[in-house]
Amino acid sequence: MGENDLLAAEFERHRARLRAVAYRMLGTVSDADDAVQESWLRLSRSEPEAIANLPGYVDHIRHLKQERGEDLGDAVIAAPDLGASKYARRIRKAIGSRYQIAIVDKERDNGATRPLDVIGEPVKGRRVIMFDDIIDTGGSILGAAQRLQDEGALDVELRCTHGLFNGDAVQRFRGAGLRVVMLDTVSRPQSFHESERSWLTILPIDDMLAAAMHQTMQVAGSVSQLVR
Repeated sequence: MGENDLLAAEFERHRARLRAVAYRMLGTVSDADDAVQESWLRLSRSEPEAIANLPGYVDHIRHLKQERGEDLGDAVIAAPDLGASKYARRIRKAIGSRYQIAIVDKERDNGATRPLDVIGEPVKGRRVIMFDDIIDTGGSILGAAQRLQDEGALDVELRCTHGLFNGDAVQRFRGAGLRVVMLDTVSRPQSFHESERSWLTILPIDDMLAAAMHQTMQVAGSVSQLVR
């Protein structure tokens, strides 16, 4: 399956939700359908690399700016591995951190990953915000967070787009003492939100979807406008 096929599958997964947001914006089913289809046509003509996971990070950036404001300049943005470093760099630039990014280098051994060193910006005595696309069982990102703490990080906050929390992940995060912020992309009962609120913050994405759709419908619109 090619990149465009993956993009199409991801868009179709969210089509119903996008249509509902468009209907609230435009007022008729036909206009909503037209807006969603136009959004897809513009998206499909974009380079996949340029839009990969952008909506998720848009919401995180907006939330961080609302929550921390000027304090973001003193935060070190971290990546749990080299693969996530390109997103960390975008986020660092968007929030205006005065520091370079930190990357947790890892090695693989018989299918398992082990954090080795923290490369890039020193984290000792600093607040660190670490981003990843997906948290699955949590082992990898928790190991990276522990490595940052071993290097003297004052505080480590974890953020992701999709929080799956498979296996015993919920129990592991409960005992980790770290704040986790994720987007509302995985359907969960309200009881889960309430029972895990001591460590988990879930951000709604409806406003972001509406704003992103509005940008795609403009003649010179750009989703990147949302992070400015």
